[in-house]
Amino acid sequence: MKKRVFSILTALCLCLTLLPATAQAAEEDTHTHCLCGKTHTAIGDHQTEQPAAENSVPVALSGEGETVIKLTPSNISNYMSSGLTDGSYQLGGDVTIESGSLEVKGTVTLDLNGHTLLFKDPELYYPPIQGQVNAGIRVYNSDSSESAAKYALTLCDTSTAKTGTLDVWGESMAESGEGLFVGQNGELTMTGGTITDSSGTNPWGIGIGIIEGEVTMTGGKIENQTRCGVTLAGGTFEMSGDAVISNCGGNNSGGGIWIGGGTFTMSGGTIKNCNATQGGGVYVGAGTFIMTGGSIVDCTASTTDYTMAMGGGVYVANRGTFTMSGGSITGCTTVGGYSYGGGIYNEGTMTLSGTAE
Repeated sequence: MKKRVFSILTALCLCLTLLPATAQAAEEDTHTHCLCGKTHTAIGDHQTEQPAAENSVPVALSGEGETVIKLTPSNISNYMSSGLTDGSYQLGGDVTIESGSLEVKGTVTLDLNGHTLLFKDPELYYPPIQGQVNAGIRVYNSDSSESAAKYALTLCDTSTAKTGTLDVWGESMAESGEGLFVGQNGELTMTGGTITDSSGTNPWGIGIGIIEGEVTMTGGKIENQTRCGVTLAGGTFEMSGDAVISNCGGNNSGGGIWIGGGTFTMSGGTIKNCNATQGGGVYVGAGTFIMTGGSIVDCTASTTDYTMAMGGGVYVANRGTFTMSGGSITGCTTVGGYSYGGGIYNEGTMTLSGTAE
């Protein structure tokens, strides 16, 4: 009887000894990884090398989720030649590209992760519509058939400090130095990060250039562009949430947004401190601007000679349409020369209603 009791007590002690280790192992072996709003389940620190991509970080159980590929100075050249194909990418540090551009060739998420992706001399190319574009990142499929693949990019910054930056320079008036170009069969969703031009020498800096593409901006910033924050020549641009376009523009039309075709819809966000000769905040040369919310603040139409400065907040040309049922245009003005329309200057079609201020 004593031997039997001793055996039972020994077994119980062994079980109690194993329990903490088992519980701890279960706790350590699972955690979640969030990239641009997508949550993946990962296996603790048990990460294995991915032979196809240098510095890749596995973030999912086998058969679930995806692998996040880290872009670094040592491997960026691989993707300059092949493009960014289906998957998630994250800056592993500051990356400078002396010349050339990145192409998106699939459904891609790019997390700036608090670092800077700098393009000093983006590649010159010609989209389907006449003109030339130099852009750091291109989201565009030249195949115009109905069965053509859609290429899509989500740009974000998951860092705590929110210092992730896409910085694109240009070298002359002939080179636009766009941060991003979105063309036919291209889609962009921007939820975070800052698109800027820190060169100080490019007179044609543009944050996002759109020609027949589709762009949604729900967060992040476009700032310090010498030409314009966004140009829209066909396609759509939607601005909402806490998105900000600021300190953009110069001696051109459309400091914050230039519309030469397509539709710009603003339901939130802010356009502020932008400047142009016509349309300091928004220039509607052709196409449509629909404003249901958000704000255009402290924008200016200005000139230094005896030409006309028109539409500090919004300029609507004779082929443009502006419908405002909400949001506000405040603190905007015109300066110098012959000045007209501090808030709005209209030569086209304009409708104000609802809670428009």
